Amino acid sequence: MDFRKEKRMAKDFQKTRVCGRVKICGIVRPEDAHMAVRAGAAYIGCIVGFNSSPRHVSLARAREIQKAAGDQAAVVWVVDEISSAILQAARTTGVSVLHVHRLTADSCVRAHASGMQVWQVVQSRTSTIVQGADAVVVDARNPAHGGGGSGMLSDWEYARILQEQGRQVVLAGGLTPENIAAAVAHVRPWAVDVSSGVEAEPGKKDSRKTTVFIRSATSAFAAGGAGKEETV
Repeated sequence: MDFRKEKRMAKDFQKTRVCGRVKICGIVRPEDAHMAVRAGAAYIGCIVGFNSSPRHVSLARAREIQKAAGDQAAVVWVVDEISSAILQAARTTGVSVLHVHRLTADSCVRAHASGMQVWQVVQSRTSTIVQGADAVVVDARNPAHGGGGSGMLSDWEYARILQEQGRQVVLAGGLTPENIAAAVAHVRPWAVDVSSGVEAEPGKKDSRKTTVFIRSATSAFAAGGAGKEETV
């Protein structure tokens, strides 16, 4: 497989998704990745190297999920930090985006040197945003393991402020088919990210919820809720 070609195709696809950049995260089953892509997701998220998360998957399963997603969506690896092992595995697998909870300036540079985008997770207003991060994921902290997927709402007002400052904000935390339109209208994010809000049970995505979420998000973006477009 030509991973460089795959990355270019995924990035070109993302650029066409001006209205409705949706990431379906916490995917643990290849069939859920396929379903989400068919429903219109631009990004598929796999939690890798974050063993405390109940939606953690092995590298082998992450590769199966990437294969199921095909070339119609970019696969994002959600990691605690960018270790050398994670970076090497992501490089050989052809991952185009790393969604990082504990990002450092050095690891951001190394990921960029490997041709990957870096999305930094921010869980409070006191967090330091690393210069060079391609996007900022505003999420709520899961008290069980420090990651996301708690179903708790994040700080929408802070996310809006960051977006207005010119950041590319990925709004996460407690999003559901019922509140996504209001979230997009208020924050005007660059993208949205959902995990537990579209599940039938932990780790298993619900097709109807996923489809309704993506359609509602896309409609809200099209109605004027999309944040500033940048080259990615």
